[in-house]
Amino acid sequence: MKKLYFLYLDGQLYGAGNGDYMVELIRDYIVGCELYGHKQADFTVEVKDV
Repeated sequence: MKKLYFLYLDGQLYGAGNGDYMVELIRDYIVGCELYGHKQADFTVEVKDV
């Protein structure tokens, strides 16, 4: 059975996909934070079997 991950950023859906894609989204966000000076983010990941 495959797993589908849902990534929420500050309570809003930010992306969905496999685990590798979740890591990519978080990494890209962190790089963006460094560029734009964001100080805090709240990530939540939900996993569902598909």
